[in-house]
Amino acid sequence: MGEQVKTITEPQVRFRGFTDEWEQVKLGDVVDILNNKRQPVTAGNRISGDTPYYGANGIQDYVEGYTHDGEFILVAEDGANDLVNYPVKYVSGKIWVNNHAHIMSGLDNIAMTPYLAYGVKRINIAPYLVGGGRAKLNLDALRKLKMKLPSLPEQQKIGNLFQTLDALIGSSNEQVENLNQQKKALLQRLFPQKGETVPQVRLDGFSDAWEEVKLGDVLEKGNKNRVDDPNDYNRLTVKLNKKGLEEFESERELANTRPFYQRFKGEIIIGKQNYFNGSIAVVTDEFDGFVSSNAIMSFPVKNDMATTAFIYFLISQDNFIKQREHFANGTGQKELSESDFLNFKLNLPSLEEQQKIGELFQTLDEQICHVENKASRYNELKQALLQRMFV
Repeated sequence: MGEQVKTITEPQVRFRGFTDEWEQVKLGDVVDILNNKRQPVTAGNRISGDTPYYGANGIQDYVEGYTHDGEFILVAEDGANDLVNYPVKYVSGKIWVNNHAHIMSGLDNIAMTPYLAYGVKRINIAPYLVGGGRAKLNLDALRKLKMKLPSLPEQQKIGNLFQTLDALIGSSNEQVENLNQQKKALLQRLFPQKGETVPQVRLDGFSDAWEEVKLGDVLEKGNKNRVDDPNDYNRLTVKLNKKGLEEFESERELANTRPFYQRFKGEIIIGKQNYFNGSIAVVTDEFDGFVSSNAIMSFPVKNDMATTAFIYFLISQDNFIKQREHFANGTGQKELSESDFLNFKLNLPSLEEQQKIGELFQTLDEQICHVENKASRYNELKQALLQRMFV
């Protein structure tokens, strides 16, 4: 006789005071479907306003007027941009919804809309979809989605908890956006514009014009430290990406066919082919002496001319990268040569002003990183609780 599978009727984690088993229901039995009030409006015919205009994947625009007012769950009907993390959203207040999202609200005295939104989000909707390239969740399939339902008081507790977490995540993301906007504004005002030698705003105590130099004037030529047998080194290679350095071992089998070089603490390293994707970093203590192929360039900074932090910050900005894309060569995947990179031009202030500007942006970046990490921790907590507080 085969082993029987135990039916789970309550979650792993519950609020104190709740012990009743959860009831399995079909979504169509516990919600009102409000699709009949949907109204698509083409972009050219929308009147700009304050009401969010929703489609399958969220807000598309802001318009005047509304189609619904209250608490609702929006579920993509067709055109979902992610079939794994299927678009399900709790919304409240005045909204305008087009015909690409189903609209539901919990039935009074049976189901609470916020709770249902998080419950539906956990359902694997992919098996219920029909169609080819533009998968569709039919209304009949939506009604048949199954989920577990606790008592109304427990629903309210769970819904309130996840709404609080979402508010914390949203607030953190808004803080990150505001800090990035401050950083962008400072970039515009603390650095000279094209054709100018002084910025719009100066830090106290500085008034001298900035000097135009080439990167070759402030960087030492790289790729000097070739190694004969890279397999003798503990760390063969690292992967360079927008977030810096991380261990990466896939080039080990190429050790006998490529020249390899050591890269040392404080060097600025740039991916030749990935430079335009932001592949720039400074070698830190952790990666001091690592070995990589010649797909990466490395440059020590001449300390009498510039600070490493300032040069790294300047050349990693999107506007600096985009303005110099024409230096790349090649018909397929373009590659940036060392000589062309060292011919890049930039405006440079005194070492003291570089230090002050660097400290300012380092503080901003640390604040951004702190808030991003906070949002990430909130989101990790939310995902863990979604797994443990629902059946």
